[in-house]
Order: sequence, then C-alpha cells, then structure tokens
Amino acid sequence: MKPYFIYMILMCTLTFQACQKKSNATKDTPDHETMQDERFDTDKQPTLKPDTVFVERNVAKERFANLNSLSPKILYRNCQNLIKPILSGFEDSSVISLSATNAFVEKTGEGYLVIPDGVTCRISLSVDGEVAGEFDYKVIAPPKPRFELTVNGKTYDGMAMFPKQSRVQIKMIPDLDFRLMFPEDAIYQIGSVDVFAQLSLGPAQKVNSQNLSDKDAAFPINVMLGTQVKLARPGTIFFLRFNDVVRRSRNGKIERLDLQESERTFALIVK
Repeated sequence: MKPYFIYMILMCTLTFQACQKKSNATKDTPDHETMQDERFDTDKQPTLKPDTVFVERNVAKERFANLNSLSPKILYRNCQNLIKPILSGFEDSSVISLSATNAFVEKTGEGYLVIPDGVTCRISLSVDGEVAGEFDYKVIAPPKPRFELTVNGKTYDGMAMFPKQSRVQIKMIPDLDFRLMFPEDAIYQIGSVDVFAQLSLGPAQKVNSQNLSDKDAAFPINVMLGTQVKLARPGTIFFLRFNDVVRRSRNGKIERLDLQESERTFALIVK
C-alpha cells in the first residue's frame, strides 16, 4: 500500500474519533432552555424552615389588679392608711382612680390615703373609668398607747414609796409599730387628772383636779397632787385617775380611747 493511502486512512480514523467524543459531550451538557426550565422548576425550589417564617399576631395581655397596704385586709380607723394600686397588662397611659365606702380618699405622690371611720370599708379600683377590682377591708382601732408615770425622773412601778416633795409626771407612749407607720396619727392628749387620797378607812376623797387638755401627752406633763399631800401621813395612798384620753388624727378628728379603769389609774404611797 502506498504511503498516501495509509495517511488518508489514519486521518479519517482520527476525525471519526473526534466527532464521536464531541457528540457524547453534547449529550451530557444541558442546553440553555433546559437550564432555564430547571431554574424555575418549583418542585426543586428550596423551602424556608418553619422558624424562619415571621407572623405578626396581636396577643392580648392578661390583666391583673390588686392593692398593696401596710396591713393586709385591715385598715386603722381615722388614720392615713396608704394604699398603692398594683396593675399589670394595662396601658401606661391608663387613668387610675380609687374610691371607698365609709372613708375619705386623698391622692398622694405614693398612692392614695384612705381614712375610714366605719367598721368595714370597700375600696374600688378603676382604670379608664371601668372597675378593675373591689377589695373589702376590716376597720379596727389602732393599738392603745400606754401611760408612763415618773417620780423624780424615774419610772414608777407602783411599789416604792415617794417623798412628799416629789415631782410627778405623766406621758403616753404610742405603740412602736403604729408610731412608725402613722407618725402623724399617733398624737395623744389627756383631758384631765383627778387626785384621790385614802385619808381614812372610808372611800378615797378627791383632793385635787387638773386640766391637761392643751398638753401633748408625748412629752412629760407635770401632775399636781395638791396641798393635801403635804399633810398626809407616811403610808397614805394617793390615786391618780386620768380622764378623757383621746387620739388626734392628722385631719384633726378626735377619737376617744376606750381604756379600762386599771389602765388609767395609778396608786402612789407617801413616804
């Protein structure tokens, strides 16, 4: 075979193999239209996870209304009981008001002052004109104060004998907790004091009386036993009975204290 024919056969073989490879490559590579179809195929689109979906909802807040007072469910009669509303779930711009039965209500910077004068009190808390809650309270008298009698500057216990020339003084000690919570309502006054002397075997005789109504009993008040004490024999018993003991509240109202005879009477023995 001549070299020319060999050359032609070799060239034809290489050309056929090259065409075969190009045909296979064309089958494996998608054309432009196929790519466009696959790009917009909704079945092949990626989906968002549930936690990436944001939904705007209007969830109603739970509303809560209550009252805060110094003593739960108890108010002191004719005293400035501080009441503070406790609200949750209401708008900050809401208008709050307080009313009460058998009581005077006054707005303050910290809350409301409720001054009851009955035996019970119902407080109504309103928000934007609508009642948010009603609360019932029991009204009680404040704790009683105690008397402190001093002889020559020392607290008298009722046992020791005192000299005739002694200085006798009386004052009232408010309940500590009550004075701390209601300092302007823990003001006490004594109307008068009667002095009795056991001069014989018969009933004690009144030997002196003193008006104390203009005195503030928070400070020591001098008690005059009268001239009879100078004539008394050693061992003579003098009785001091304090009358018309009242508490004056901040608003000027006067409340008479219900005291037992033993609470307002003292016995002194002359030395």
